[in-house]
Amino acid sequence: MRDREINLSIQAGCVFFAAVLTICVFEWTTLDIQIARLAFDEAEKIFPYREEIFFTKYLHHGLKNLMYAAGLTGIGWAVYCYRKTQSQPLRQSCLVAIMGIILIPLTITVIKHVTSRHCPWSLDIFGGSIPYTSLLAFVSEDYPGGQCFPAGHASGGFMWISWAMAFWHTRPMLAKTALAMAVVLGGLMGVGRMVQGAHFLSHTIWTVILAWFLSISLVYMVRIRIAGKRPCLKSGT
Repeated sequence: MRDREINLSIQAGCVFFAAVLTICVFEWTTLDIQIARLAFDEAEKIFPYREEIFFTKYLHHGLKNLMYAAGLTGIGWAVYCYRKTQSQPLRQSCLVAIMGIILIPLTITVIKHVTSRHCPWSLDIFGGSIPYTSLLAFVSEDYPGGQCFPAGHASGGFMWISWAMAFWHTRPMLAKTALAMAVVLGGLMGVGRMVQGAHFLSHTIWTVILAWFLSISLVYMVRIRIAGKRPCLKSGT
């Protein structure tokens, strides 16, 4: 296989490995808690940056609105490109891009409502009232369910992974730009909410894993199942 070829089956294997590794690390250690404590004020029993204007106005609401605007703009451009081009591979790229922008945040939101996991700021070890439970532990029905896993805010940044996957072979520079956006914006949005006490590190990592998995699935569905092409993306062709 050539160096510039990214095989979907290999990526799927990497996603599976990342998921297993994440489960092992965060289920068998207290890494989540230890990292969250870095942003927690033990004396005051609060996350001091939870209501800090820079985090609430800019990193949370500001970036969220920016991603809404960028997502709608991206969908509009992809629809325009799909209608204008006669290139079948580029049309397939546009389809993947459109579906990725819509499905990744939507899927993360649905999972948040199903998992019922709480934010660090709601847990008794961080000044809240809900007992801490690991991801795979049973959630007691004695307490109301939470909506904090996986990290929904960061999905607005990591949804651009789908664009990197979609345009890797048809628009390489666009794909690399989208990947950089995903890493920088998704990471910034994820870390910002972690500092506020809204998420553990594992919540953000799972958002990355899910966004990657959904992107691979969309490429497979559009390029392999629909177009009947082999499961790989070739850069620069």
